[in-house]
Amino acid sequence: MTTINIHVPDGCCAEPEPIRFILERIMSSLDELNAKVTAQGETIAALRTYVTGIETAVRDLSSGEVLSATVQGKVDALVAMIDANQVGLVAAGDGDIAT
Repeated sequence: MTTINIHVPDGCCAEPEPIRFILERIMSSLDELNAKVTAQGETIAALRTYVTGIETAVRDLSSGEVLSATVQGKVDALVAMIDANQVGLVAAGDGDIAT
């Protein structure tokens, strides 16, 4: 069994109310900290789920099995537009689009 000694200045032992008040404040603070830790844990779990979803989506995209025909058509159209813009830029300049 562990013994805890608390030094109490003279005159405080006659009235336990100040000690009770301090203990209530400590317990209230601990309850608030517990609530914050619990909320942080829930936020971390939600973030972990979100990131896992993103990782799964990226893996699925890289496998080529996720995109529907409609989405793939839009992606292909965007790539074609980018290629056309590149050709236009090259034709408008000296072929070096970095300058």
